[in-house]
Amino acid sequence: VLLQSQKVPKPAMHAGGWRYAPGSIDSDLSLTGWSIMALRAARQNGAAIPDEHIGEAIEYILKCRRGDGAFGYMPGSTPGSPSMTGLAILCLELCGEHGHEAIEPAAEFLLNHQPNPQDHHRYFMLYYCSQAMFQLGDKYWSRFAPTMYEAILNEQNEDGSWGESQPGSYSNTYKTALAILTLTVAARQLPIYQRDE
Repeated sequence: VLLQSQKVPKPAMHAGGWRYAPGSIDSDLSLTGWSIMALRAARQNGAAIPDEHIGEAIEYILKCRRGDGAFGYMPGSTPGSPSMTGLAILCLELCGEHGHEAIEPAAEFLLNHQPNPQDHHRYFMLYYCSQAMFQLGDKYWSRFAPTMYEAILNEQNEDGSWGESQPGSYSNTYKTALAILTLTVAARQLPIYQRDE
């Protein structure tokens, strides 16, 4: 389904990415990131994922790049954000684009834009940013990790969960799952967390 939906004819600015429904003619970086993670996991387990699909996904990711080094939700129409920037770095790394010229400015953007405690995408952002910074190695991980650990550990509720249930917000179960995954990236428990060293 992922490979077929990527090939649905789309306007040039959306080609190579994914959206919420398989027949969509537009794309966004968030769904593209989840799709790349799924394809990477499939490839690691022996599925034949053609290189052309990865190449087209990389092209789409780079269309979401902004002049300040950040990445936005969609090409040209949205400002850059820490969550999309972390996701873009991670995807570029997972797709083998180590050392791409877009990565260093994006990593610096993340270091200069700490997560906003009021952002309801906060745990999504921390999940992707922690993986991205870990993939980049100690130069970035050593600067990002202490702030990330402190922020997450200070936000844990007395019952062990994370988050505060609010109307229109994600559930505490979702936030807790992302917090745990974020805290354990450096343990390398899953193959996808391994660095290409």
